[in-house]
Amino acid sequence: MVEKGYLGGACDADMKFHETLISGACNAKLLELYQFSNIPLFHMKLGKMLMDDYAQTDREHRQIVTALRKQDLKLAQSTLVKHLERGEETALGLI
Repeated sequence: MVEKGYLGGACDADMKFHETLISGACNAKLLELYQFSNIPLFHMKLGKMLMDDYAQTDREHRQIVTALRKQDLKLAQSTLVKHLERGEETALGLI
């Protein structure tokens, strides 16, 4: 989508990825916390601010999915944590 200029669609797909991870956890409390947090709103704002990191985001998402398929939960967790920290640092202007 990014290569064709569909940045809004890419942002939507990025948000859907995270929503799918949370739903897949089958943890009602986690889903509730996510829905009532400001994370989805923050994610939308971040997606509109940054349109130049989708290649890195795609690599991170694929690494998370690969780790989950291999049932390597430590790799999935560490990759997700780094991914979220990068988003936070970028949004706060730390990098």
